[in-house]
Amino acid sequence: MSSRAVGRGVCPKCGREGSVVLKELSGKIYVYFKHGRKWCYLGPLENVDLSKVIVDLGYHTFTTKFAEYFRSYLEKVSMNYAAVFIIALALLLSAYGISTGGYVYGHIVLTLVILSSLVFITLIAFYEKKYLSKAKYEMLSKILEQGMFQYIVISFLTFAAVSFASMPLTCPLKITLTGKAHSYGVVMSIPLTSIILSSTCLTAMLRPIWFNKGGKYAIAYVVAIPTIFYITLFTIAGAHLRSIIEWLFFSAVMPFAPILAVIVITLAQTYLISLIKTILST
Repeated sequence: MSSRAVGRGVCPKCGREGSVVLKELSGKIYVYFKHGRKWCYLGPLENVDLSKVIVDLGYHTFTTKFAEYFRSYLEKVSMNYAAVFIIALALLLSAYGISTGGYVYGHIVLTLVILSSLVFITLIAFYEKKYLSKAKYEMLSKILEQGMFQYIVISFLTFAAVSFASMPLTCPLKITLTGKAHSYGVVMSIPLTSIILSSTCLTAMLRPIWFNKGGKYAIAYVVAIPTIFYITLFTIAGAHLRSIIEWLFFSAVMPFAPILAVIVITLAQTYLISLIKTILST
């Protein structure tokens, strides 16, 4: 068992000032307060917010470089995941609220949606960095254990729900596709906000496949879900076109643009998660 004093502070248990000591036992680190010969046990390191406990890092012989590293480490371990989730959700709800004001606020809505997605992606990266060795997306992994077909069905329904729920969001950027046959026509407008949010949902659902099945299954999954959804959507939307050729073209070829957009954004978000985790590891 090794131990090291990392600073001074006020003990949250007894209220006395003392030294903060980290003890390593069986590969796990525990936090103690030392008051002379008396000790107070605070718990495992991951359950203790050291940034609220330590007052002075300069009490012991730390090098400047190590002190800076330790401060950055405190920021990582003390991150409040629930608060970050609430921030992302608040940004998203704000986008819905502002969206009711009309297209004049479209740029603000788009900005809020992008920020919300970035916060969700960052939250995934922090979650995996800290908890993945224990959690491994237990709920989603249990569904995946029942088979890929069940997981794809649930993913499709979730993706569809997010896509439909986010389509009313006003947005200055849209993918508009038109199909015509004689006097009949079909126009499909898919806002970028819907594509971004559905891609974020797909990125989150992708993680268990990425870890449990590997890259090949993950790529196939990313391609399959938006392809099935948009082809189904366009097939139903263009069903009243009298020309079979036009209907087939509208349902099979026209969805290529939104499908490609979702795939690109999902892969970009996946790369961003890996990048954030790499930065946290350095």
